[in-house]
Amino acid sequence: MQEVAAADGYVIDDVDDEGKARIHDFQVNDQGMVAMADEPMGAKLAIVVENMPKTMGTTAADGDSGAHEGQARSDMSIVDSVA
Repeated sequence: MQEVAAADGYVIDDVDDEGKARIHDFQVNDQGMVAMADEPMGAKLAIVVENMPKTMGTTAADGDSGAHEGQARSDMSIVDSVA
């Protein structure tokens, strides 16, 4: 099972090391019992999917003063924080 689309305003957060949506393998036996990986067989299988909101922001500030505005100078550094 693999999530192929997230709800509006969200992105798929359950990804593998390559950034691709993770695949969840499970088994169903001939009696309809289900299990994932090394878990014991059961009558029900619950998989909770929590996606990440798409919102992202960035804040640039003067590296020395931390202010959001500053005087241009040759040794100036700008620190940009992304959240």
